[in-house]
Amino acid sequence: MPTALPIATVIEVTGTAYVRNPGGELVVLKPGDTLHEGQIVVTSSDGRVKLDMGPEEILNLLPEQTVTLTPELSESIWPDLEESVVFEESIERIMEALEQGRDIDLDLEDPAAGGAAGDSGNSFVRLLRIVEEVDPAAFDFASTAAAEQPEFDSFGTVTPTVEAEVPVPPIQTPPTIRIVNPNDPAATTGDILINEGDDAIFGIQITGAAANTSVTLALADGTALDADYFDSEGAGYFEYSTDNGTTWTAITGPIAVAAGNSTLLVKTDTVDDLANEPDETFTLTATLSSGESDLATATIIDNDTPTVSVNPEGTLGNIDVPEGDDAIFSVNISGAAEGTTVTLTLADGTALDADYFDSEGAGHFEYSTDGGTTWTAISGPVSVPAGNSTLLVKTDTFDDAADELDETFSLTATLSSGETATGTATIIDNDEPGISIIDPNNPDNGLADITVNEGDDAIFGVNISGAA
Repeated sequence: MPTALPIATVIEVTGTAYVRNPGGELVVLKPGDTLHEGQIVVTSSDGRVKLDMGPEEILNLLPEQTVTLTPELSESIWPDLEESVVFEESIERIMEALEQGRDIDLDLEDPAAGGAAGDSGNSFVRLLRIVEEVDPAAFDFASTAAAEQPEFDSFGTVTPTVEAEVPVPPIQTPPTIRIVNPNDPAATTGDILINEGDDAIFGIQITGAAANTSVTLALADGTALDADYFDSEGAGYFEYSTDNGTTWTAITGPIAVAAGNSTLLVKTDTVDDLANEPDETFTLTATLSSGESDLATATIIDNDTPTVSVNPEGTLGNIDVPEGDDAIFSVNISGAAEGTTVTLTLADGTALDADYFDSEGAGHFEYSTDGGTTWTAISGPVSVPAGNSTLLVKTDTFDDAADELDETFSLTATLSSGETATGTATIIDNDEPGISIIDPNNPDNGLADITVNEGDDAIFGVNISGAA
């Protein structure tokens, strides 16, 4: 398709004026714009435009006009003021010719005619203005509609008056879309907070929508995963309401919205799990079919508190262990968040370090996550999985030969989230004290009897073993 040629340049614009392209698009005119053949200039009720159509050819457009730019406009030869004048002495002949219905060309010479054919005068007569000293209102022409008179500018060129073809449409303001917090619609963002397990509800405000506008709504993971809120493959829901929550419709694609202003509510579920975890986020994006969009963030407030216990099956978390056997504790953890650790520490009671795990000796302090099949030395915080888990913790006790009271020590388990629990182990002593009388002069004969000469001291031996 050939490119339209430039035909005019905008010199001056007063008020508002537009150019309509062949495709129907209206563009606001401004000085310096180049106009092309076939374009249509439209002036508003307050608009005036001055166009440069070529050397000393100026076209003035008045308010509420629509003009199609064609070569004929720029190629017309407009007479100057001198050529356009019909002097006063010719008025009577012109009026008489008009009243009698004669051709005025028979009574009026060509303006600026040179006389003979081929001279520089125009070969036609164009009556543009009659110079007279009478009030034009005194003449009554019985025409059904008075023709508007063209307007001359300072260059002596004519301003054609063209009847408006179509009204100038108002300038359209682009539509807007905004996600709001239904509980605080005046807030600067549409971000919301939800307790875990409650529905997340967003508000959407649309203004200035054109006919046939639609809105597309999309959820996206933040720190929350799809299983923490709407599960598109599970039992979760993602719905909208146009009646302030009375009825809800599943979102399956773009949603048609009414022209002008409208409001939607959008909701999705959140999952109330049992895991202690940081607060998590996901987002809602709302996009109009015209391209405008907004985004807001929902923060799920976790409602889970982890717990830890030591020997939950025992009395107050306590265990009894025979002297010399391993003390094995059970540590139960529930509702742990991802990345949780547990710190395990031993502490003396009535037992001393030498009575159980000797950190400087050959003692052992270990944990197992598989029910005691394998054991790992404890050298710092132990990682535990999210949710619920159980550890076994063991340490040795020392089987000495001393008869003594039962002794105690403790295990404390502390989660990285701060929760703590303690269990106590009681070492049951397995030693009985012994006492025997022996002959100190013959300790190995197994007899307690002695022989002593009269007058000598009688000396017995007393052996004590396993005394506490």
